[in-house]
Amino acid sequence: YDIQFTDDPSGDSPYAGQTVGVSGIVFATGYSGDKYFICDPDGGPWHGVYIYDYSHSVSPGDFITITGTVQEFYNMTEITNLTDFSVDSAVSIPEPYDTTTGALSSSEAFEGVLVRVDSVVVTGEQGEYGLWRVDDGTGELVVDDTWDYSYTPTLGDTIASLVGVMMYSHDEYRLEPRGDSDFGIPETTDTSLTPIADIQADPSAFTTVTVEGVVTIGAGILDTSMTKAYIQDSSGRGIQLFDYDVTDAYRRDIRRGNLLRLTGDVEDYQGTTEIKEFSYELLDTNQVLPEPYSLSCSGAASADWDGTLISLTGKIAEIYEVGGGTNVTIQDATGDIKLRIWETTGIELDTFAVGDSITVMGVGNFYFTGEEYQVLVAYEEDIVKHIVSAGVPPEEVFLTIPDAVFVPSIDGAMPIQFGAPAGWRITLKLFDMEGYAVKLLYSGVSTGSYSLNWTGLGDAGNVLPVGTYILLLTAENTTTGTLKSKRKPLVIGTRF
Repeated sequence: YDIQFTDDPSGDSPYAGQTVGVSGIVFATGYSGDKYFICDPDGGPWHGVYIYDYSHSVSPGDFITITGTVQEFYNMTEITNLTDFSVDSAVSIPEPYDTTTGALSSSEAFEGVLVRVDSVVVTGEQGEYGLWRVDDGTGELVVDDTWDYSYTPTLGDTIASLVGVMMYSHDEYRLEPRGDSDFGIPETTDTSLTPIADIQADPSAFTTVTVEGVVTIGAGILDTSMTKAYIQDSSGRGIQLFDYDVTDAYRRDIRRGNLLRLTGDVEDYQGTTEIKEFSYELLDTNQVLPEPYSLSCSGAASADWDGTLISLTGKIAEIYEVGGGTNVTIQDATGDIKLRIWETTGIELDTFAVGDSITVMGVGNFYFTGEEYQVLVAYEEDIVKHIVSAGVPPEEVFLTIPDAVFVPSIDGAMPIQFGAPAGWRITLKLFDMEGYAVKLLYSGVSTGSYSLNWTGLGDAGNVLPVGTYILLLTAENTTTGTLKSKRKPLVIGTRF
């Protein structure tokens, strides 16, 4: 960010001619030979840069640290003449930044950045130098063909989405798609499906519906005698699946991370919208969970979040056992809300106490007896405890795990402690040895030190297979842009 950001009309980097050290994620390779691009973990405007380097081999997703010279090559900012180079780890590439063709055609902020434009029309066919043009209604954008792709631009074509890297050449900004995968194919809407958001907006308007979504809480977790599971779809809302029984098939198929298509009857039962008398088809397993909505305690106390995955941060004000489970009241500056943790979840709360700060993920729910909103928490790894030592956040980034093989069926959970100076943005992820992120454990702005108990589940709710993994903590100083990381090898074993 610091290298690219400028308010100089020339667009030149304030570091032009200087030697700099920088870390970033490789998100595009093989540009005009062996050159590549890197970005900050969050991506977005000012957060990408071109690396003019043909001496080192890199792959998309490599988190690298380099030292080189900032140069303006015909007003295109690049880092060249590398003197230091290291690959620190493999991480996920940030999503492209969504913007418009008009904004891209005239903005220095997007130079070297991975971007996406939607619903563009081809307004200029490919010319002698491979250039063509698209427009989403906000202004024309030049597209180049430095990378290879099979699409042949045809005047009047509509492209659902187009991704690429922004370059500056010959006095104009150009979008450079990296290959065929950067061209979005228009999707047809399955009119047989009802968005869950529509059902939640007015349950009385629906009788029998068909929905498709990812299970966020599995059958047999909140109740072992009746099915009270939750599913969430691409509309961003979730809903309860209810049945008076919990069959073996339900336990097997209605598991966190499984993708289901189901048909059933809609009912509003005392403030909870549910689908009952349902039949289902298991479409896939091990799907990534929907991103939870990050809410305040008072913001979560709303019918808007019935059945939907949400995340809250607060301080424990009260803990007490009642009716086959435990109620935990947490509060923040906006108010308080109750977490309901049923005994059937198996979540251990012995290490939690009044005054502890926690971040928790669960689904919104209306408790009709108390006529209040609550959050249903179903999995141990969905509660992250903040460790505060005399109220002083750590001065350095740290990551600690036990120095032993982790066997989930014996150990139950692995304690993970981590932290960064206050105000730093931190992300804790687990990667397999092929570089794929298999579990997001934490993401947020640091207020100190943290502790969580990980039970061996991946993002899809599956128990991860035996093997070696890499636990990676990345931290960014949101003021200076400084990036630091800590990583630990983590071995999952099995009992003999």
